[in-house]
Amino acid sequence: MNTRFNLVLPSADFEDSEEIAEEVKNEVLRLEKVFSRFDSQAELYKFNKSREKDLSSVSGDLSKALKISAEYSELTEGYFNPSYSSETDLGGLGKGFALEEVKKILLDYSLSRAFISFGESSIYALGTHPHGDCWEIAVCNPFRENESLGSFKLLNSSLSVSGFSFSKNAGCSYHLVDPNTGRLAKNNMLVCVLSESCIESEVLSTAVYASSAEWLPEKRVFPSAETAVIELNGNGEIIRKHYVE
Repeated sequence: MNTRFNLVLPSADFEDSEEIAEEVKNEVLRLEKVFSRFDSQAELYKFNKSREKDLSSVSGDLSKALKISAEYSELTEGYFNPSYSSETDLGGLGKGFALEEVKKILLDYSLSRAFISFGESSIYALGTHPHGDCWEIAVCNPFRENESLGSFKLLNSSLSVSGFSFSKNAGCSYHLVDPNTGRLAKNNMLVCVLSESCIESEVLSTAVYASSAEWLPEKRVFPSAETAVIELNGNGEIIRKHYVE
């Protein structure tokens, strides 16, 4: 997953919060050792390097993730397909999977409020903000520091944002590939998906961006998902905002 991880526990006692944070940290590090394709000691790395790709010999977590990936690949018409190349890459699912496992830990401690963020792009909010009726999350403009493109209200729900990054020195940077063409999806757009499922929000945002918004999730298939596509020009101005009804 290789990204920053933030955890806010406003409903936990101080003594409990240290124990919870340690348990969450250990779980995230454990899953990193399952899903990393760069760490030579990780299970996915070894799976990719093996010749036979024997699914019966992998752990329950990796087996479950591969099964989920196959299901979503079909549901997204192949735009989410971690196995399109010679190696399986679960980068479009791993953070969502980890968020679901962290959520289980928090619920085991009977917490009523919590906020979890993976790199500010995959987020889960449990319960309400201590001073409000939800957790309101702003989506930042990659071109303009401290400028918001809009916000989402999270209540026992997850938000995933897929898109591009920008720096003054390097310009726009793209990292998602359209599996159907094998080429980078070079879109100046941000795809934001709100869902009850952490895995679903991450998978769908990845698929929509990879398709250049040619594929969009249908409500009859993904009833809890809310999708917004924000297109920008090279100056950071909004060209179009599209919400999937």
